[in-house]
Amino acid sequence: SSSWSIGGGGGGGAPEESALEVTVPRDLATGEGTGVELEVVPQYAAQVTGDVAAAAGPVEAKLADAEKFEERELEKRKALQMKNLEEEVKKELLAGASPRRVRQRLSPKVWVVDWDVRPAPVAAGSPPRPPLMRDMLNTLRAQVSFLLATASPYDEVVVRITSPGGPVSDYGLAAAQLGRLRSAGLPTTACVDLVAASGGYMMACVADKLLAAPFAYVGSIGVVGGSPNVHKVLERAGVEVVQRTSGRFKRSLQQFEPNTPEGLQKYQEEIDAIHAAFKVHVSTNRPSLDIEAVATGESWLALHALDQGLVDGLCTADAYLRTRSADAAVLLVRAKPPRRTGLAAFLSRGVEGAASAA
Repeated sequence: SSSWSIGGGGGGGAPEESALEVTVPRDLATGEGTGVELEVVPQYAAQVTGDVAAAAGPVEAKLADAEKFEERELEKRKALQMKNLEEEVKKELLAGASPRRVRQRLSPKVWVVDWDVRPAPVAAGSPPRPPLMRDMLNTLRAQVSFLLATASPYDEVVVRITSPGGPVSDYGLAAAQLGRLRSAGLPTTACVDLVAASGGYMMACVADKLLAAPFAYVGSIGVVGGSPNVHKVLERAGVEVVQRTSGRFKRSLQQFEPNTPEGLQKYQEEIDAIHAAFKVHVSTNRPSLDIEAVATGESWLALHALDQGLVDGLCTADAYLRTRSADAAVLLVRAKPPRRTGLAAFLSRGVEGAASAA
């Protein structure tokens, strides 16, 4: 948890109050603060009448009695639950269950994995740096392998996806990595807060359950490809590019020479073949979909995608993890930042110090 200061002296005629220290829960998955500083300022003082003030003492006494009653009832329920749990464990062990498996059932975990293509936060004054796809794929591979070796059948994996898509091969591999979890029978939930379109949806649809914030974009089950053709520019500049190919369709789309009808037709066939494979992938993982109705390349707000069957429910990742935290430990699995040494560590501390001072 984090401590935040609540200061007094707000507008609207609020009286001055001394600062209070309150505890604000950290992010469920990361265990860290959000990096956003907050303050709470009183705006209007509550108006308490004389009758209400006079009755405050007896009312408080009744509330205290009610709280004690609730505490006693809670203790009774806990004792009953513990007795029932002991009986359940006894039966499981007598039936041949291993102590390890029983412990796993009693302490389920929710493992959180992030796939986010947005530029990561950097020091003040530095340009944002999008993550490298190669690094993301290597991290996902390691995360999935770790989970397959560590998670139990009573656990769940939540994949938070933020991506508008990208290269076919990269996202095909990412989806296949998530497919390893499903093939192993490990319950998997995809959560989309902003966008999971095209390749992002290729990944999300692999999960057993797909949840999205109401105004997140999903879908875009289609393929786009192209290349600039500069042969006219080169002609005007008097530049000749010599290119030879072996194989009838080695280069169906030209860059330095005029495109041919035959080449363009072949390129369209290649795009159509990828689209057909994309549709098979989605319909295999979500068989209830009317794939021809949704595989038009369109994106939908999750509000509308729910009716199409593209998502299973409307919910933010935070709300879902908060619900799951009631009966399971929520753990984030992420790549450990590389440790800086020597000059790099010294410079990094200097930049962070300057940013804090600013």
